[in-house]
Amino acid sequence: MNLQEYNAYMEITAITRRKDAILTSIISQVTPSESSLIKRVALEPVFLNHLKRQMGIKGVVKVSMHEPLTNLRKVLVVVVERTMPSTEVWRALYGAAALLRSGGKLVIAVNEDIDPDNADALLWAMSYRANFALDLQILNNRDPGHGPRSPRNHGVDASLLIDATLKDDFPPIALPNKEIKEKAKAIWEELKLPTRKPEAP
Repeated sequence: MNLQEYNAYMEITAITRRKDAILTSIISQVTPSESSLIKRVALEPVFLNHLKRQMGIKGVVKVSMHEPLTNLRKVLVVVVERTMPSTEVWRALYGAAALLRSGGKLVIAVNEDIDPDNADALLWAMSYRANFALDLQILNNRDPGHGPRSPRNHGVDASLLIDATLKDDFPPIALPNKEIKEKAKAIWEELKLPTRKPEAP
């Protein structure tokens, strides 16, 4: 599974089982997979507990782990309340990056109006709510954890922390009203155009 390292390995000396044991297994593949879903359901509350209870950071609402292709632990999204002070946002970003050796290569803080499972929404928040001269920090000397190690920098990696929370009060996003959207939907269906899946703005 991975090279033997000082941390996160074990040597098996014996395996015992019942005579009529029920053997269970999971398939571990490129994410999203059966194993990543099981890990996500278990690890997201671990991150939330670490930030809220272990570190005592008030205002953290949720921690979401990005699943598709990134091995679950690499991209973390910390959802925080709008009123959370900037110093606490940064404590949450550093705390999330530090919890797992193999987690937090990219850690992003967003507010509750951003869906952490929608990559488009995350890119929008980073594009319009983060000033990279002020809202980006690099955490050096990280162990890359699971996966191949580059010989560059002797295999040592780094984490990118981004505060993509709303810093100022801005007018709401301009969207058509409900009546116009419903008329557009009716016309769309009447013309038998491909089925659309509505998304939160």
